[in-house]
Amino acid sequence: MSHRILVLDAFAGEGLQLLRSDPALQVDESAPLPEKELAAIVGPYEALIVRSQSKITAPVLEAASALRAVGRAGTGVDNVDLKEATRRGVVVMNAPAGNSVAAAEHAFGLMLALARNIPGANASLRAGQWERKAFTGVELEGKVLGICGLGRIGREVARRAAAFRMKILAYDPYVTSEGAADTGAEMVPFETLMENADFVTLHLPMSPETRGLVSKERLARSKRGIRIVNAARGGLIDEAALLEALDSGQVAGAALDVFETEPPTGSPLLQHPRVVSTPHLGASTKEAQTRVGIEIAAKIRDYLKSGEIRDAVNVPAIPASELAKLSPYITLVQRLGALLAQITPGATRELAITYEGEASRLDTRPLTMAAVQGALGPVLDIPVGFVNALVLAKERKVRVVDTKGGEDGQYTSRIEIRMVSEGGEHRAAGTVFQGKEPRIVGIDGITVEAAPDGLYLFITNRDIPGVIGEIGSVLGARGVNIASMNLGRDRASGRALALVGVDSTVDAGTLDLLSQRPGIESVKLVSFTDDRRPIS
Repeated sequence: MSHRILVLDAFAGEGLQLLRSDPALQVDESAPLPEKELAAIVGPYEALIVRSQSKITAPVLEAASALRAVGRAGTGVDNVDLKEATRRGVVVMNAPAGNSVAAAEHAFGLMLALARNIPGANASLRAGQWERKAFTGVELEGKVLGICGLGRIGREVARRAAAFRMKILAYDPYVTSEGAADTGAEMVPFETLMENADFVTLHLPMSPETRGLVSKERLARSKRGIRIVNAARGGLIDEAALLEALDSGQVAGAALDVFETEPPTGSPLLQHPRVVSTPHLGASTKEAQTRVGIEIAAKIRDYLKSGEIRDAVNVPAIPASELAKLSPYITLVQRLGALLAQITPGATRELAITYEGEASRLDTRPLTMAAVQGALGPVLDIPVGFVNALVLAKERKVRVVDTKGGEDGQYTSRIEIRMVSEGGEHRAAGTVFQGKEPRIVGIDGITVEAAPDGLYLFITNRDIPGVIGEIGSVLGARGVNIASMNLGRDRASGRALALVGVDSTVDAGTLDLLSQRPGIESVKLVSFTDDRRPIS
């Protein structure tokens, strides 16, 4: 069966060629569509690929019943409802590396154009004027450049600024001084940067914390005559405050590639004599479009075919090499979670996962997400995926705790999940044999070994003679074939349990008969037959 992909917006031909060359993929193209039209056709597609024009809104996501992934051919994902996508289990991936050079070069070009008044001088000369004095500029050498955001693009800008012999200050709450050492930048608070920089260039994502970062108050406290470049995201600058600061001379000039509203029809900034503006061209080079097109196409292909996640903005990235190692553990924790969900009565209140031995040295973030997916999947009436598991748990007030322990004396790797619900508490432990075979190795402190696959009867009983015979007799009389019988007991307490593998489902009447036999305390049918993808 082929995976259906819908490509919206203009997309590099090389990316389309990569997708269409794979027989497992079916690719359709469309121009950008209004919300209602897109919602009407999106239903059968497993993946969408967009640039900045198409809006993947909540109604579109609601209509996209088969959707597993959205690929953004570029860096920003402002046009995707990230919260709703995550809640619905849709992976959102971007291509942050492909346009780094293009965006950095454009930002630096804007800075040079602003410093030397190039657009105004060009327009004047075209109009028949020869006004050299009116367009006297300033040099970059020796000036202080403030870089807000020291990610891939900010670092590229820093390298170019160093070549112009500028002094570099940088603000990024997620980068330490040690992490910035190779850029030559001095890390400072945002206020310090604004007070000391001659030029400021913005390279931050749009978020509630960064919206309006360059505000009226911060512009008032900035160095007089500062010049500001924004080739990142519209909305980082309070445009009304910027206009006022330009008129007063507090800001000597601004170069803008992005705006709060695009296109910025009627914006007075476009007509201001000290503003240089371009129509969101930061990533608009042939080379960048080719790179991001190929990059996002490959990520979508690999995710649909193997579950590999790279550069997702709403889940941890899992490289293919790491996924191969994690895959049996992901299956194990999903199945342990599913087991607990089916034997623990009442609404779940807490899920505690403990990793021991080799498991504690893995990247346990995706394992925890998979455990929650397994625990919620059997009890919710909506699809629970790897992506939205933690979101759904939070919505339902399920506390998720994960810890890493030491070495386990019996197994090289061991994972235990404890589920606490309104109706009780159960624990299940498992391991991975030979790095590839998931196994249940304990339930509620009783050692029992079983492969978490297929259908089982989970039976608790008193450790007395005759119980196993009763189980065999009832199932035989009811035409249920036993595939395996896995037993465990605790001599001290007299408790015992059985995981009885069966070849077919067991009806309610048979379950009732079993539960009434001497010594049997409870009987539940547990299914591991659902075909959950490891990452979905």
